[in-house]
Amino acid sequence: DSRLFEQTLQAVHGVMSNVISYPDEEQFKTIRKSNARFHEDIGRHAGAIGCLFAIGFREQYDVKQVQETLLVLREPHVVEEYEEWKEWFDQATAPKAKVELV
Repeated sequence: DSRLFEQTLQAVHGVMSNVISYPDEEQFKTIRKSNARFHEDIGRHAGAIGCLFAIGFREQYDVKQVQETLLVLREPHVVEEYEEWKEWFDQATAPKAKVELV
């Protein structure tokens, strides 16, 4: 269904845009996989999850606070880990440009 594909692509684009537009906002770097809206928009689509992994999100089980599986984006420190940060940034922004073309 092309409408579903477009909605999913827009949701992934929204996550990418938030991470890139607000790099200091930790709220955009952690996604609860159990969140109903996330599951409906992105989580139930393997390709959409793959896009998030492509920009650096990784699964992490949070035992201390929410006791659930999260998708977490760890951004290297721009000054202390510049080369790693630059690679991370290039990797994070490349898929966004491709998504905007669709």
